[in-house]
Amino acid sequence: MFNPVDLADGVSRWSSLGVTLPKPLAGAIDVFETLRYIEVGYHPVFRVEDVTPANAEDKIRELAEHLALYAPAGGTTGLSPLQRAKQQAVDAAARRVLAQARAAVPAVIDALTPVFDTHARTYAEAVAKLPGDLSAETLVASGAGAVEAYGTAQQAVAQLARIDAWAAGLPYLSGIVVRDAETVLRILRPSTRQQLSRLDKAGTTPANPTLAALDPVLFTAARSGVEFAINTPEAAAALRLALLSGVPA
Repeated sequence: MFNPVDLADGVSRWSSLGVTLPKPLAGAIDVFETLRYIEVGYHPVFRVEDVTPANAEDKIRELAEHLALYAPAGGTTGLSPLQRAKQQAVDAAARRVLAQARAAVPAVIDALTPVFDTHARTYAEAVAKLPGDLSAETLVASGAGAVEAYGTAQQAVAQLARIDAWAAGLPYLSGIVVRDAETVLRILRPSTRQQLSRLDKAGTTPANPTLAALDPVLFTAARSGVEFAINTPEAAAALRLALLSGVPA
């Protein structure tokens, strides 16, 4: 199991992808972050200068109430009542963020798709100008145009990698360790079993540094005419099953 607070912290950074999050998710994140940064760890201070004969009893009661809230409790946690209350509140807020995040995944994919498509198109066009057996030697031998295309592909794949990393975290939103999480089909949609086989092979075959910098799986996809698209974990799993079984998804 994963810590819901850690997972919700990751969701809170989804806005760095450059998309506007759905309002329910954005609101849940705001509450979560507000609760996280409420200070409950300080200790009460009794200011005797503020005590007068008229308010002395009230000041003693006020201090007693503060001590009851802030003083560490016994037991295994050693947390004060306020600290325990904050811990419970933050955990509840984190779980709400995760629930809203799961519901928001399709909308976030829709928001990401236009910029994703642009980077994927740029990447594929650049890769088409590179030698198929890409290495430092073949790149230099192909001339200045190929070297320029390689730089363009590097910039595009860096942007694709950010979205791929976001998609890689989606299976864990339920807080459960996922076995055999999909890695190849997060942002690719091959149409045949043969294409899938080439992608799987590219993902497990050691690559030279020049090819590795462009992501061998994405490089193979671009060279093979595989569609670039963002998949939910469920869609990726269904696509793999369909391609391997020969049954249309």
